[in-house]
Amino acid sequence: MDKFTISKLAESCDVKNDTVRYYERSGLIQPIGHTKAGYRLYDQESIRKLKFIKKAQSLGFKLEEIKNLLYFDHSDKATANDVLNITKNKVLEIKQRDKELKLILKILEKLVDLCPGEGPTSECPILDYIYPK
Repeated sequence: MDKFTISKLAESCDVKNDTVRYYERSGLIQPIGHTKAGYRLYDQESIRKLKFIKKAQSLGFKLEEIKNLLYFDHSDKATANDVLNITKNKVLEIKQRDKELKLILKILEKLVDLCPGEGPTSECPILDYIYPK
């Protein structure tokens, strides 16, 4: 069984050592042991978990949700419905965020259209909108 130091684990997953340490503190990943010098050691499963975490984050899952997904992956009691519910909630959350972003985009586009781009800042409504006087 291959064993990796934190730097090798981080490098293999294209993250920083501090990211691995943060995930450890968050309870998402744990070393399998330590060297005689006290360095943390990880295995192939650690690489798999770290890649899982990064992929789940890229899909918008928060660390607490990822912790639940990892638990479900290793639980004899978890069901596909448990995973489905977290994912459905994420879909709803993303749809709501999409609506919010579309509204923000409309506002910003209108502000861009209203700002002449030349002259004093007092002639541009962008700053007034953000920081009204």
